[in-house]
Amino acid sequence: MLSKTIGYFGLLILVFLTSCSNNLDENKKKLDKIYGPCDNPANPLSDLERDICLSKVRGAGPNGEIPESFSITDFLSGVGRSDVVYQGVNQALWQSSLYTLKKYSIKSSDIMGGYIETDWIYEANDVTKRCLIKVQITSTELVSTGVSSSLLCQNKIAGEWIGDQIDYKDEAKNLNLKILENSQNYIN
Repeated sequence: MLSKTIGYFGLLILVFLTSCSNNLDENKKKLDKIYGPCDNPANPLSDLERDICLSKVRGAGPNGEIPESFSITDFLSGVGRSDVVYQGVNQALWQSSLYTLKKYSIKSSDIMGGYIETDWIYEANDVTKRCLIKVQITSTELVSTGVSSSLLCQNKIAGEWIGDQIDYKDEAKNLNLKILENSQNYIN
């Protein structure tokens, strides 16, 4: 009789725990909607786990779903993606821009966006002045308006770098012309 009572009691505990776990799952889903899956207080994560969770959330598609797997081959070939548009830039302008800026250290370059930015360039005899160059290729065709350059210069005053507020239109125009002139070497 005692073993039967223990059996019923064990079954009752099992039913109770199962119903509680279902409530926990439902509560966790509700809290996910309120706090997001990465900051849900019912789902404590380590710093690394939280960073990974946040990266996955940022990588979620427009429907909010996070794909389980990723194939770089499919991504590069655009398989299954009709919404992908690959913007390119004119290769002659791109190569010419790199060639024209070759004596400067490049901080950032993006061939798909057509953007190049140099590191800060310091004057040899005056380390309190620095400039950087930005070049944007804006066309897939070799046209005179297909490249746009700008210069940003700063002076060091009381230990702080402050923009010099000078408009370098002529220098930018000369740089654009040099890039266009050099682009003739890269046609074909």
